[in-house]
Amino acid sequence: MSVSDDGRFPSRPTDARAGTRHVFVRDLVVITLIGVHDAEKRAPQRIVVNVDLV
Repeated sequence: MSVSDDGRFPSRPTDARAGTRHVFVRDLVVITLIGVHDAEKRAPQRIVVNVDLV
């Protein structure tokens, strides 16, 4: 068994023969306009995304 980078979520290897896939997205950088307040939305912000899909 392995753990996520921050150690909070254990992840088990999957078996492709059983039709299970495990998709990892690591350090995907997205530049976008995001925020709650108008001041936050005025300039693009850098977001780093890490996702495990089972």
